[in-house]
Amino acid sequence: MIHPAVGLVNGAASPSGFGPAQWATIIAALIAALVVVVGYMLTQAHARRERRAKEFADALAAVEEYLEAPYRIRRRQAATPEVREALTSALSDLQARIALHCAWLQVEAPVVGRAYDALIAAARSEAGALMAEAWNAAPLTSDADMNLKVAYPHPNSDAERAKVIAAMRQHLRLQPGAIAFRHALRPAADTSPPPIPR
Repeated sequence: MIHPAVGLVNGAASPSGFGPAQWATIIAALIAALVVVVGYMLTQAHARRERRAKEFADALAAVEEYLEAPYRIRRRQAATPEVREALTSALSDLQARIALHCAWLQVEAPVVGRAYDALIAAARSEAGALMAEAWNAAPLTSDADMNLKVAYPHPNSDAERAKVIAAMRQHLRLQPGAIAFRHALRPAADTSPPPIPR
C-alpha cells in the first residue's frame, strides 16, 4: 500500500482530486491574470499621462494666444465695427478657454492649477495694458507696417510660465508612481475637459 504523502510527491491526485498538477494550473492562471492586470494598469497610467500632458500643453497654448493678442490688435488693418467685432469675439472665446483650463487644472492637478492661476493673473496684468495701448494705435495700412518694430514684453508672465512648466513636469513625473497606481484602481474615465466650439 502507498502512503498518501508518497502519492502526492509522485504527482498523484489526493482523494479530493487536487494534486500538484492542479495546483500548478491554478498558480499559472493566477500569474497570467496578474500579468494582465498589471499590464492593463500600466497601459491606463501611460494613456492618462499622455492625455494630461496634452491638456497641459493646451492650457499653456491658450495663455500664449492671450499674450499674442496685443500684436493681433496692433496689426488690425481697419477701424471698422466688423474688425472690432472679430477681434473682441476671438478674445472672448479665448477667455472662455482659459477659464475652462483653470477649472480643469484645479480639479485634476491642484498644484499646477494654482501656478496656472498665477500665470493668468500676470498675463492679464501685462497683456491687458498692452492691448489697451494697441487699441489706441492707428490701424495699419500697408504690408510694410506689419513689421511692427515694437515689442510687447511680458517678463512677469514669462517667469510665471516657467513655474507652471516646473509644476507640470513634477506632476507628470509622479504619474508613473503612486498617483498612477491609485488612479488605475478606479474605473477608467475620460477626464479631458469638454471641447469648446470654435
